[in-house]
Amino acid sequence: MVATNGEFYNRPVWPGAVFLERERLLLRRGLYVCHARETAPHASPIPQAYIALTRGLSLRVEAWTEETSAGERRCVPARDERKRGCTWEPSERRVELRPGQLALVMSDYQRQLEGEGILAISYLLPDSVEGQWALTRGDYEVGVAVVTPPEREMDYVLGQLAALHRDPAAARDAAAVEVSDSIAALWAPAPGARAALDPVAAAVVMAVRKRCRLRRLQCELNARIVLCNLADYIGTGQKKLEETFRKHCKTSVCSFIRFLRAASAMEFYAREQRAALGVGREVSVTMTDLAQEVHYLDEAHFSNRFRGFHGIAPVMFYPNTYFRLIDDAVGLSAAA
Repeated sequence: MVATNGEFYNRPVWPGAVFLERERLLLRRGLYVCHARETAPHASPIPQAYIALTRGLSLRVEAWTEETSAGERRCVPARDERKRGCTWEPSERRVELRPGQLALVMSDYQRQLEGEGILAISYLLPDSVEGQWALTRGDYEVGVAVVTPPEREMDYVLGQLAALHRDPAAARDAAAVEVSDSIAALWAPAPGARAALDPVAAAVVMAVRKRCRLRRLQCELNARIVLCNLADYIGTGQKKLEETFRKHCKTSVCSFIRFLRAASAMEFYAREQRAALGVGREVSVTMTDLAQEVHYLDEAHFSNRFRGFHGIAPVMFYPNTYFRLIDDAVGLSAAA
């Protein structure tokens, strides 16, 4: 069901298209091209890239400056009251999202969209090549890095994104993969700057990704992933697991788990939508169905987690969005 008047149940909606790429049944990355509206303040556990296709949108990113008694200063996503001997100063940066630029926001930094316009958001998993590119950049200012690529390259990306937004159903899977590759290349540093993911962090990511699966794919630790059990499964201590993961992925294990559950909900909805379109009927998935499928207790719990990551309620997103599930993205990219 797509709202045509810009509202759904008297709430502004975000009509658009989501392209999810999977590799061997695991989500590789996602791209959302939509008519965006204002959001509440929120923080994503993974880095995100924002590209405006039209003017009218701005991005506000908040952070704290931590200063130790030794005079060391650094920008951090949130204030930690448990630390002693530190003074804290709030920081904020407002970025006008212009069509010729790309804004890359680091994990866990609070951000808020303001205004209205056509927007593309690229979701970057920290264990992917694109995610590691984003996490190894050294030019973040208050959690955001603004990149101005060559005009010719950016014009090509904007044209491809506009085509995906106009008619996502007619787009080829390879075209969606190609534009995602092009976006990633816009912020990629020199190849030597890519640090390999630490073995402990890589093991945690793979274990969690395999276990944040849908209800129909029940497996060990699936319903409730407990950190102590995860540490035993990996073969390391819980403290080392948490510290290593945060150092290399720039977020907590629990936040990453919650994100993967939200991503699993997108995959489930995409499959149900594809099946419904195949037989010519409307999608009949409720928010309660989504919550149960990704192991939340109820719709309210799922809605709160979703709003915390995206700044909008899922009812403003799911009934108005076209989903495209792309399998074996690496093979498609090579073929293209």
